[in-house]
Amino acid sequence: MFACAFALAGDHVAAKERFEAFGDLVTAIPWRYLGDPGAICGRLRRDAFAYA
Repeated sequence: MFACAFALAGDHVAAKERFEAFGDLVTAIPWRYLGDPGAICGRLRRDAFAYA
């Protein structure tokens, strides 16, 4: 949940830390509110790692 919030807020450093903490695990919430959970989480994760 915090990974999503930080990523959407543009805080790539904080989002990267959260993505590292949960690894490849993806839950439906909160990602499904933005579309396909796997696709959205993957895109925001790539952005966080690219810009952190």
